[in-house]
Amino acid sequence: MRGKNKRTTAYGGFSAQHVNQPNISSFNINRDASERMYMKFTLHGGALIPFNDQLGIMPGFMLLKQGPTYEATLTSFFRYKLSQIPTVKTALYFGVMYRLEDAIIIATRADVKAFQIHFSYDLNLSKFT
Repeated sequence: MRGKNKRTTAYGGFSAQHVNQPNISSFNINRDASERMYMKFTLHGGALIPFNDQLGIMPGFMLLKQGPTYEATLTSFFRYKLSQIPTVKTALYFGVMYRLEDAIIIATRADVKAFQIHFSYDLNLSKFT
């Protein structure tokens, strides 16, 4: 059962980059459309679902689209908060990410004061090596 301070939080966002589609090269002033950068779109979101004061799960996703290419990643992290004091943000995270049609990523993260330290390793599933 959840107490007053244990509630699910969620986030989400969208961004568009290279909206003016700049030239790929700074040296070539040719305005040919094939030499221009594709716009890039990003959509992401996730949540923190606490089980108790110290444990929680963090599912998430990220979708990227740039020209003819795309990437989709699903994530799931388990969070272990090292202190039950609400103002202390020190925590450890262990999780797995799946980049569709490409890789499984094993990851860990540590939150220490104002810093986040991440380590990850990709296990390739595609023919791309």
